[in-house]
Amino acid sequence: DMRSVAVLPLVVRDQLIGVISAQSPAPLAFDEDDRELFASIAYQAAIAVTNARLYEEVNRRLDEANLVQEVMLAAASTLDFDLALERAIKALHRTLGVDRLGFLLYDEADDTLVLHPSLTGFTQDAPRLPLKGSTVGQAYRTGRPVLISDRSQGPSYVCQSPDVCSALAVPVRIGGHVAAVLLAESPQPRAFGEDELRVLTTVAGQLGVALENARLYQEMAQHTHSLRLLADGSAGMGGSLKTQEIVAHLQSVLVERFQSPCFISLVEPDGESATVVAGWVPDWMPDWMPDDQPSPVGRRVRFSEQDGLSHMIETRRLVYELDLDQEQWQALVGEPEREAMQQAGTTAGLV
Repeated sequence: DMRSVAVLPLVVRDQLIGVISAQSPAPLAFDEDDRELFASIAYQAAIAVTNARLYEEVNRRLDEANLVQEVMLAAASTLDFDLALERAIKALHRTLGVDRLGFLLYDEADDTLVLHPSLTGFTQDAPRLPLKGSTVGQAYRTGRPVLISDRSQGPSYVCQSPDVCSALAVPVRIGGHVAAVLLAESPQPRAFGEDELRVLTTVAGQLGVALENARLYQEMAQHTHSLRLLADGSAGMGGSLKTQEIVAHLQSVLVERFQSPCFISLVEPDGESATVVAGWVPDWMPDWMPDDQPSPVGRRVRFSEQDGLSHMIETRRLVYELDLDQEQWQALVGEPEREAMQQAGTTAGLV
């Protein structure tokens, strides 16, 4: 049993940062000289601990600054978002030592968030997470970060990995809307705090810029490609007086631009019908036109049999339909085409 105890606080600038103690089984083991020695040791220890903490904080902030700079350079050095994201994930993992890092994009088709291939620590066994009930879904829907220090002590969230104890999900914004979520997970409790939140929020901002730049570049490249196709198509069709050559050139332009099933019909001289004169189906869509159905090329369609097609001819306006189940689209195409589109999973059409 201890009979004597000396306890001294570690104080720096009127702030308590710790306590030291000395114990002895003998009574009256510490005299005034011991107390003065302990006080001196406590003062020196308090200064040393404070300096060490300041040094660690400076190094941590320096690492964070270098990390942000590396992500900024990655985003600025390429318009390939996949490459920029891969570099950012590696830099985060190297600097923060996070067990699992991932980037999830929204998929409107099934209302889920999909894990991007650029990841570390995650597997592709469960690449999709629901918007409702998940950490990433909460961050995406609210536009605010979600920090879980200990999953067993807080609300139940669906996480990417079943053994997650702590998680941090940060929304990635483009302009005023959330476009993706940056996710960090760990099997250890309290793996993330305000420091990690600050760093991931900053990195998420840079990734949002990179994602938007990549999107704008793709739009510009697509627009440039479309203009080139328009110029080539105009030159090719304008340089021929043969209908079949014009149709063939038009089909080649459509195929190159859309890479989807396309057909060309010409209105007959009677003005009451049209004949399908050319068509193309990609090899990767063999079910679009099954073998037991005749090719639509050469088939004549009477406008009186399809009110929608007749209306389009009269108004001379294109029809772009995102949902082929709509009545407007059903009135434009014949039964064989509708059945073929349904079997092939076609969802949109342009006439």
